[in-house]
Amino acid sequence: MHKYIFKNSSYLLLSQLLVKAFAFGYAIFLAGNIGASDFGTYSAALSIFGLMSLFADLGINRVLTRDIARDSANLGKLFSTALLLRAFSTSVSFFGLTLFFFLADPSHLRFSLTSIALLSLVPQSIALSVDAVLIALRKAPISALSFFLFNMVNYILGAVLIFLGFGVYGAIIAFLLCHIFYAVFIVISLGFVTKIEFKPFDLKLARSILIKSLPYGILSAIGFASFRLDTVILSFSRTGAETGIYSLAYRFLEAATIVPVAFGTVLYPLFSQHSGNANKTSMLFRNSVFFGLGAGTFVTLVYLTILPLFLETFFPESFIGSARALQILSFAIPFIFMHVPLAQLLLSREELLKQVLLIYLFVFGINLALMLAFIPKFGFIAAAWITVITEVMTYVTFLVFIKKKVLL
Repeated sequence: MHKYIFKNSSYLLLSQLLVKAFAFGYAIFLAGNIGASDFGTYSAALSIFGLMSLFADLGINRVLTRDIARDSANLGKLFSTALLLRAFSTSVSFFGLTLFFFLADPSHLRFSLTSIALLSLVPQSIALSVDAVLIALRKAPISALSFFLFNMVNYILGAVLIFLGFGVYGAIIAFLLCHIFYAVFIVISLGFVTKIEFKPFDLKLARSILIKSLPYGILSAIGFASFRLDTVILSFSRTGAETGIYSLAYRFLEAATIVPVAFGTVLYPLFSQHSGNANKTSMLFRNSVFFGLGAGTFVTLVYLTILPLFLETFFPESFIGSARALQILSFAIPFIFMHVPLAQLLLSREELLKQVLLIYLFVFGINLALMLAFIPKFGFIAAAWITVITEVMTYVTFLVFIKKKVLL
């Protein structure tokens, strides 16, 4: 089992490490060519897209992965019904949100960038549904390769379009085109792994998937909102330049999360399979916490000492303040490293979902109140400290709950 975890998480981790390495270079390129203000607006558009992609998913992909991992005999019926469900939810999300921002957003640039980004919901829904199948079938190398190529197409196209004079619009158009490429590539890849016989839409199965997936969807949306809503609030309440300063620092924080996310992605099917084995669950839990604490502490030290110098040296003056924001955000890293795998354990237990949902709502409620109270007044510094507070609260509540309800 340890060999399986290491092997499969290493594929995901390697692809994401390579992607993030190129992402740093791409972020430098974007910052130097579009400036802090446009970079902030671009980041806000991507944050809105990320939030809507979770609402479009509704947790369907997580249920798809879990159910196929438990029983692959119904793969065709599960995949066909789940894909059609996502197509419907994606269409509703796209048209509803585009209309909302058309009527409510005073910034023409932000509306335009957001609308283009939201078009990516369609190919993304296809790609991520296929990726859920690949993860369930333990084909992590293909998932990792698809993820790597998807991001590389984004960076290369974005750089070319900006060189051609498209500015921030070039970056957002590249974002759309790379999602189309991602969908085509991963569908073709799945065809080499297994032949899926598409089944007619099953209304009863769809209802069952929605009932099981809705708690996951809400939890994912809350989790992502905790990460990205501060950028959106900054964009609407402060200047685009300040949003860009914070967004740049936050890009580095997101880069650090690739380790626990890759590890957690592989752990989720295992937690699902061994939900009835207390000894294996306890072992996976302890290893996750120890790994998170050690790796997270090391990354925090790097972020506190080396990366601020990197930011101050290589980024334009319009990004002064990003180094300070990054130093504050770095204190959240050990708690992120520890709580992400623990979240996978909780999400693998259907009987605990209602209670887990209440925990998420409690933490998010405090997080949202802090953001609305302090970000408009104190800007990106408040946003950074609120992120740290939220991650500490999330880890502590998860740890206490798991010890009381799971590791009896």
